[in-house]
Amino acid sequence: MSRQQKLVDAILEDGRKEAQKLLKKVQKQSQQLLEEKQLEEQKFFDEQMQLQKNENNTKIENQKSSQNLQKTKILLGVKNEVLQEVFDLALKKLKNLDAKQRKTFFEKALNFAESGNSVVVANEDDKKLIQKLAIFKSKKLKFEKDLGAFSGGIIIVSKTKEIDFSFESLLLQKFETQKFNIAEQLF
Repeated sequence: MSRQQKLVDAILEDGRKEAQKLLKKVQKQSQQLLEEKQLEEQKFFDEQMQLQKNENNTKIENQKSSQNLQKTKILLGVKNEVLQEVFDLALKKLKNLDAKQRKTFFEKALNFAESGNSVVVANEDDKKLIQKLAIFKSKKLKFEKDLGAFSGGIIIVSKTKEIDFSFESLLLQKFETQKFNIAEQLF
């Protein structure tokens, strides 16, 4: 082998060694880049999974809240129905007062009427009872031409005021002030 050949072989050997070093360096860098890319992808995947999990949890929480709201609405509706039944029962009891209790009620209510200046509104049944009362006669009260469109009680109308003693109105006033107490006792 000639010197030239040896020189060429040495150069080739150095080139091969350099190429191998360069190849190893490139492979190492490629491996690092690949690992970094895989880590980025895994991180992105994990973030997306967490976002999806959070969205699912939010959806589940929203569904639970919606269901709780629906339950509350249903419960409130049931409570209102029960309260209405209580109101209706109380009205029925007032309608069924015996003659003595009705007479006492009307005498007390008519005490608020102004003598000679008040008109009484009543339904037909109550009108018959009221016109027999001494206080009605002594205060020189008169009946409104039209009958009252309520189940019982009276409305007293004077020039300065109107006092509603109809059973529905009295119950409604009492009911509104006691609604929360009644609801607490029932529920």
